[in-house]
Amino acid sequence: MKFRSSRALISCFIVAAVLGMTFPLLAAPSTATVAPSSAGSTGAPGSTVGGGSPVAPGSRVDAGLPPALEAKTLEMSARLQVPYAVLVHGQVGLEHLYARRYREARESFERLEREHPTSAVGPLGRVMVAQSLMSENLDFSQEEAYTRAYRETLRRAEVALDRGEARAWNRFLRGCALAVNGIHQYRHDKVLSALQDGWSALQDLEEAQRIEPAFVDPVLGLGLYDYWRSSLARKYKYIPFVKDQRSEGLRKIQLARDQGFLAPTLARLALVYSYVDLGKTDKALNVTEELYRAYPNNVVNLQLLGQLYMRKRKYEQARNAYEQVLVADPRNVQVYYYLGQLEFRRGGDLERARAYFNHYVTGNPQDSFESVARVRLGDACWLLGDPQRAQQEWKLAAVANPDYWVAQQRVQGKRPRARIARPTPRVTATAEQGTPAP
Repeated sequence: MKFRSSRALISCFIVAAVLGMTFPLLAAPSTATVAPSSAGSTGAPGSTVGGGSPVAPGSRVDAGLPPALEAKTLEMSARLQVPYAVLVHGQVGLEHLYARRYREARESFERLEREHPTSAVGPLGRVMVAQSLMSENLDFSQEEAYTRAYRETLRRAEVALDRGEARAWNRFLRGCALAVNGIHQYRHDKVLSALQDGWSALQDLEEAQRIEPAFVDPVLGLGLYDYWRSSLARKYKYIPFVKDQRSEGLRKIQLARDQGFLAPTLARLALVYSYVDLGKTDKALNVTEELYRAYPNNVVNLQLLGQLYMRKRKYEQARNAYEQVLVADPRNVQVYYYLGQLEFRRGGDLERARAYFNHYVTGNPQDSFESVARVRLGDACWLLGDPQRAQQEWKLAAVANPDYWVAQQRVQGKRPRARIARPTPRVTATAEQGTPAP
């Protein structure tokens, strides 16, 4: 019983957290994705995707797919018993999503819902749009739209499964929705609901792959589970009876990247997090830079890119990445946390750091970041000669997270020391040194 509970717990934190968070975000382009739209393209009906043929506003789809992808799409349409148009419209919507063209992504998924009112793909697309927007700023601004779309996704998938229709495909869709909702519930501190959704997601993905072994995409979720279960077990000894399957997990993720139908874009992002976990910062940075070249306006990737540059102590590149977040989304608040951390990491401008953290904590901060931000804000105030404000922020930090030991130390009297900016060290092509990202 303990083992099953442990597996369910890890299923939530791994399948839900990793798959659920990466599904709405972005990944690198590959031969198994619709090519990015040309600059300035709106992606509206009748426009061109990737320089190919127009995306017709009607039910007939001609997205100008690369020959290999077109052949794969036709094959999987037959194997999964899913209309070809559904698969291609889903790909087009995802491409808009990765490129941060949210209006066009919504239009694509809504059009798919109108033309295929029984398919769960349309509402699942709306789930991913809402989750993407909330992931950018770590908020719940799309809660109502997300909840409606999530419930409709489950309803459509379950109706189809009750009828015995496209069983592998609909188990996959339901598993993806449950994975996204698992992390969403966890962010709401609904741990039991998150556990249940994570466990159910893993079962759905396993069953989808069992029903149709040629359907490789569910293997991504299984690879994530194998890798991160093993990684956590190495760090937390209270997770019992888990052998090291990180290599097997990476193999599955790479299989999804190389042979998957929809998963190659997501598998690349999953590899970034695995590389970071393994200490292979250079590899992670290389993939993230590829993502930036493909999707320069993707806010989540820009934030990740900035954190990786900070690991390499490439502070100016990190600043450029974070400032581009504000160009893409001037309303983003989360990036001010990273900008403030950047100033402390590089021993930079305390006035600027104070302004960044002050902007962040007054903008409805995420719980998991608030305590650190208030400690840093208090440190900046103390070093700038404002002890009263510093004491206030340290106390608020301790209240926000009583387990954050630095906040408790500040309240108890341990004061910060000024940091002196150091020149950026030279980093060789194989070096993996750097200060851990926040």
